[in-house]
Amino acid sequence: MSSKHVSWTINGTNSTNTTDTAPDAGWNPLNTFGLFGVVAGIICNVSVLAIFLSRRSLRNSFGVYVVNLLINETILALVYSPLTMPDAYYHVWVLGYDVCMFVNFVGYTYETLIIWAHFLIAVNRIWALSFPFSYRTDHSTKVAVLLCGSLWLAMNVVYIPVTLLTASLNPGSFPNTWSCDIDTTGILFVFTEIGLFVTPMVLVIVSYPYVCYKSFFSKRKQRIFPQSLAVASYAHGQQDFQPSRISGGTVATITNPGAGAKKVKRHRICGRELNGSLTGFVTLTLMTLSVAICLLPKEAFFTYLIWAESEPPGVLDVADILQRLTTLFDPILIVLANTEIRKMLYRQCRRTLQ
Repeated sequence: MSSKHVSWTINGTNSTNTTDTAPDAGWNPLNTFGLFGVVAGIICNVSVLAIFLSRRSLRNSFGVYVVNLLINETILALVYSPLTMPDAYYHVWVLGYDVCMFVNFVGYTYETLIIWAHFLIAVNRIWALSFPFSYRTDHSTKVAVLLCGSLWLAMNVVYIPVTLLTASLNPGSFPNTWSCDIDTTGILFVFTEIGLFVTPMVLVIVSYPYVCYKSFFSKRKQRIFPQSLAVASYAHGQQDFQPSRISGGTVATITNPGAGAKKVKRHRICGRELNGSLTGFVTLTLMTLSVAICLLPKEAFFTYLIWAESEPPGVLDVADILQRLTTLFDPILIVLANTEIRKMLYRQCRRTLQ
């Protein structure tokens, strides 16, 4: 197995068909479904992204990771997917060498960034549940932007040489045709496939049971606030604090616990009380399902091709369809996970129907 076809809307490696002419151009159920996925994915991602950017209440530190995912999927849907549609229609590559290299670069980079955007959401929830005090004091919108921006820059830099060394325009299986391929035999492809595609997806799936345990079965420890935070809390009227001295320095003690403190609303899921953010937990749950169902099968298939001599028939067709659905399902799942957006869309639908 020397190469793989990288188009998201085409299925499979170079064909072994021995006919003398290329198949007739046209639409079939598969590429028609691909076109629908492209259009629907663009509409859904742009719409949900616009909602997040227009509402201040959604632009919090956790919302940055969701916006990061939506931006990457919007770029993939707007730039990469339309350029692969001629390939789907003509069944051969017709856009030349430069576009082939560009499509491979965008596909490589933003498919990876989508996977790592899911990974950052999982890391955020692990941080919030495992180290709640550190999360409240050290995590902020700026930190989230820095993490997402650093990852975006790193992947764009890494995939420039990867694309140049692995992507190529080769003679197609039919006379006078071309195929835009990626070499799957080199160590560079193995590194990117295992290290940058498969590993973060596996970590997202494996970490989910830990998040569930911390969300439902782990009791949070009471922590002593430092004096500076105690004074800040007192200024906001949450509790009354008074400094007292012990060996080693000054700490804050609560003189009137509960005075002025707001009762925190605790959510229950399946009869158990939830620790942490309901929106964060539901978002992670749905995003983990998206990774396991839509993203993992295709990368598992290409990992299999690293060692296999031939591909099992029909498997890539199914995996390719599932991956294309990511840009459609993710924004829908994000809406389902966010109570504020659901209520807003419900009110909008009621006004429209009245």
